[in-house]
Amino acid sequence: MTASPLKATLLSVVFAETAAVGGILLSLAPGLPVSTFVTTISFVIYLICRVIGSRRKANSGRAITA
Repeated sequence: MTASPLKATLLSVVFAETAAVGGILLSLAPGLPVSTFVTTISFVIYLICRVIGSRRKANSGRAITA
């Protein structure tokens, strides 16, 4: 998502807060464990970041080296 250490720290805090609060709120209605929703939200955020990262890499025109 970013190469900046400050932005990466801020994004990780936002992602963690989103997953934690979202998981707590979503678990209230069905009565399921909070961890189920926190894990699901975290995984969705991870997938979104992977898609954004791969699109940025594809659009940058740089060669990928292993």
